[in-house]
Amino acid sequence: AESAASMCEVSLPPGKVSAWHAHSETTDRLFCGYGTVRITLYDGRPDSPTHGRANVFRTGRERPQLITIPPGVWHAVVNIGTVDALLVNAASRPYDHSRPDHWRPGPGSGKIPVEP
Repeated sequence: AESAASMCEVSLPPGKVSAWHAHSETTDRLFCGYGTVRITLYDGRPDSPTHGRANVFRTGRERPQLITIPPGVWHAVVNIGTVDALLVNAASRPYDHSRPDHWRPGPGSGKIPVEP
């Protein structure tokens, strides 16, 4: 069973990127409450029917959406607006610093063949 959800918010300045990352157990639920962001997903799960596919969402105050990102799906966020964007994540579980569930690809790894 999943533990209690964990909520966090971050302000992302115009043009800034929240770099590619994925989780092995955590489901992220992203919502942009102010500003405009591009959320890009890349499915790196080998057994998934959508393995190797990307999906891009443009979302924010004028087009609100809750984007649910399952474990094993790489994701990155870019502020494509002209003001700071407020991004809220209602993750399925709290972050555990003693057992981090957060991976990033190495620079130049070629692991993710799409731009964020």
